Amino acid sequence: AEGRQGHRYFNVHYYKNKYPDLQRNYGNDYKKIHKHWMEYGIKRARQGSPYFDVLYYRNTYPDLRDAFGYDYKEYHKHFLIFGINEGRRGVAPPPPPPNAPTWK
Repeated sequence: AEGRQGHRYFNVHYYKNKYPDLQRNYGNDYKKIHKHWMEYGIKRARQGSPYFDVLYYRNTYPDLRDAFGYDYKEYHKHFLIFGINEGRRGVAPPPPPPNAPTWK
């Protein structure tokens, strides 16, 4: 497997580089890395893309937390099916630049 990105919300290169255990255990075997994501990564709240952080999503939206608890796969499904269209953020907004003016 070449490790091409198949979806914006899962990037095999990002996932591999974010978690050193994947690099140690799978090297550049992108099929195994993707399989790990599907079988374990989602359930363990690992981040598979810079565009979606399941822990941020869970902690930001109490209505979803009440509905899904710790079922991280449900947060992913919700985001893809409903959250994007509802305008919900999948990741924290970037911090302001270091010298950005502050408004009082």
